[in-house]
Amino acid sequence: MFGVDSNVLVRFFTRDDEEQFRQAAQFFEGAKDRSLFLSVIVLVEVNWTLRRVYQRARKDVLQTLDDLVHTRQFVIEDRDNVARAIAIARTTKADFSDALIALRNEVGGCERTATFDHDALDIEQMVQVGALLK
Repeated sequence: MFGVDSNVLVRFFTRDDEEQFRQAAQFFEGAKDRSLFLSVIVLVEVNWTLRRVYQRARKDVLQTLDDLVHTRQFVIEDRDNVARAIAIARTTKADFSDALIALRNEVGGCERTATFDHDALDIEQMVQVGALLK
């Protein structure tokens, strides 16, 4: 098994550097009989880069992440919570990253996750910092 860095996925999805796209495509094709590991950090970086740097539409990036989760070749760290985070992001204003933070914190034993992010408050496991000070 090989791990895959976010920049390999971004080059493959954006095709903004033709040589790196070609190499990424060759790598994925050459590794088709082997598992490729995607950490949650890589998925968060891919989400952030495609949304902020490349200005990709939220629904398109969520579909890209969902496609990765459902591609057999990829071993996804914490696959179930990644899939749940995608579902939360699709049905709320919360970002994929915030949903994943909340879910992973819950698994880690957290009662709630404190935030200042108003959109993240759509996530059941999140709580506004000010509410904890009362």
